[in-house]
Amino acid sequence: MRTPCKLNRIIFVVLSALVVHSASAQDSTATNYSEKLFRPKLGLNTGLISYFGDVGNLDGLSREYRMNWGHSLTLISPISDAFNLEAFAFFGNITQEERLPEGNANFSTPIRMGGLKFSYNFDHLLPKERTIEPYVSVGISTFEFNPKADLTAANGASYNYWSDGTIRSLAENLPNKSDAILLERDYTYESDLRNTNESSNMPYALRGLSIPVGAGANLKINDFFTLNMGTEFHLSFSDNIDNISGESAGRKGNDHFMFSSIGILYNLHHRKKDIKEKNTGLELEELEFEDEDTDGIADIIDLCPFTETGIATDMYGCPLDTDKDGVADYMDEEKDTPPGNVVDLKGVTMSESAILDIYLTYKDSIGDLSYEKSQTETADYERHSIRMRNRSKGYRVTITNIDQLDGLAISKLLSISDIHGGEDEEGLNYYIGDFSQLEEAYSRMKQLEGMNYETKLVYNEFGNYSAVDQSELERAAKSSESFYSNPDKTTFRVQVGAYRHRLSDNIFKEVDDVLVITGQDGITRYVSGSFDNIKEAAEHRIDLLLEGFEGSFVTAYKGGKRISLKEAGARVSKKEVITESSETGGINAEYVDYSVQLGSFSGRVPADMLSKFIELDDVSPMRGVNGTTRYIYKSFDDKEKAEKALKELKDRGFKDARLIGLFNGQIISAVEASKLRND
Repeated sequence: MRTPCKLNRIIFVVLSALVVHSASAQDSTATNYSEKLFRPKLGLNTGLISYFGDVGNLDGLSREYRMNWGHSLTLISPISDAFNLEAFAFFGNITQEERLPEGNANFSTPIRMGGLKFSYNFDHLLPKERTIEPYVSVGISTFEFNPKADLTAANGASYNYWSDGTIRSLAENLPNKSDAILLERDYTYESDLRNTNESSNMPYALRGLSIPVGAGANLKINDFFTLNMGTEFHLSFSDNIDNISGESAGRKGNDHFMFSSIGILYNLHHRKKDIKEKNTGLELEELEFEDEDTDGIADIIDLCPFTETGIATDMYGCPLDTDKDGVADYMDEEKDTPPGNVVDLKGVTMSESAILDIYLTYKDSIGDLSYEKSQTETADYERHSIRMRNRSKGYRVTITNIDQLDGLAISKLLSISDIHGGEDEEGLNYYIGDFSQLEEAYSRMKQLEGMNYETKLVYNEFGNYSAVDQSELERAAKSSESFYSNPDKTTFRVQVGAYRHRLSDNIFKEVDDVLVITGQDGITRYVSGSFDNIKEAAEHRIDLLLEGFEGSFVTAYKGGKRISLKEAGARVSKKEVITESSETGGINAEYVDYSVQLGSFSGRVPADMLSKFIELDDVSPMRGVNGTTRYIYKSFDDKEKAEKALKELKDRGFKDARLIGLFNGQIISAVEASKLRND
């Protein structure tokens, strides 16, 4: 029974060390502030204690649960970014009641605890800058308890619990029970249970050990305060907290408890007072005008401190630059650079090609662009820039009769879950594939023909198409394998919008798997994705909303028809009205801007134009798919501002400048931008 006492002394020593460490940490920050210094914190929590023991589990007639409150004081000292060492003290009270057939089991005991624990905040897995910080912890503690019970009334009479639910002064089985008077519980826990314990020859120790295992989260309020919420389960090594041991109760296991709390953490770190604050009140005459770099200019007005000895300086203490090219004379290798020339770090005039390379490298988002790389990747689009839909090979089933589709035909087309769309020189086209096995492609072709579609089977090899030999088709027809797609399954899609006018392809450049369908009603529909459950479709719709497509919505198709989301098994809050031909959708105007295109070049930018770009200092290159690079000036959220900038640029010599639109960083026409913004 001496182990808890020893642990108490150990915890006291460690707690004292933590206090000293915290104080020294504060002293060190007071003299040499550093953001990397680990800051000790002091925490105060309050919450409820849940009890898990014998009382309440004795198969009695009823249980009475009390609000058991507890409080803890914690000193937290970080060990690293991810781990903390914490010393804590805990104070609380546990009270529990259970009515038995012939009595009442009740107890109340204070809990006084001290311990140490380690916590981990998942710093290795979460972003460094975070407001909410989850954590888990484990430790060891020692605690003291002293169970007492409410066994007698205020007048000293013992409680006797009768079968009719009353409490009386005499036992129910006594001959003179008629003399018994009614009693009421005073809920004063005056009887020391350890002295009434008859199951042990010697009193048990009023202390024990526990292992606290916890989890919670910290919410940063500011640099000084943090909100803490957590739960800590204490695995106790004592079975006497309620004065009932496992043997006498017929129940195995120790008495445990859990502390669920909320509290505040205070950061003990304080920054040192600013030097300027300390110098407040000093008169100018009290300051000494020193010249640390000995260049003849006092430090108080020296704009270039620490100038090397022997270098000629101007009246502000900065090295002389005779030709005004931005490079000081002492390191200028071209002392008489003509005015206006662009120079390198050594003060030497740069060639036009060198300026262009630096400009393009500076403007490129990844920082490693060279002109040769840009020219190679964009000059020959047909050879070097293959569309994503052609970056595959295999057997492809194309659908040929897709002109002038009505609403029912569109629904029938969209119910095919694996259909894809594209556009080439012949216009819009739809296909299924690419299949690695001819038999699978042939089966899908026959299935589509059974749905009254006209089809053609081709082989795609990275965008090059070839017809399939008749002999191969006959071989595939003899195959017993069937790769038919289930036409009765439900397919979910997201309709991005339906518009009276065709939108620019650049608007949907960042949207995956877009089907473009123009019906006989003149409306062009844009549909994205194919999903077998509404959850994934809804997540895709949210992504589209965040991209500015605020009119997008989820649709469902089955058996060649569009069905309501409710019919598809989704929970909807209002009745869904299905329309096949109305114009829907919209683009969030906040994602649409105006800009001014200064020029478009397929080769090097002329030197005179490049110098004008540099003067504007807000010109960005936009590389196109046809080998050209467009240079645009700023972005404007107001058409009048953009038109004003266009006029000013034309007056400055940009004769080819014209107004354009931008959507999510992609170029569209100014007319289309006006339609999307309703200007």
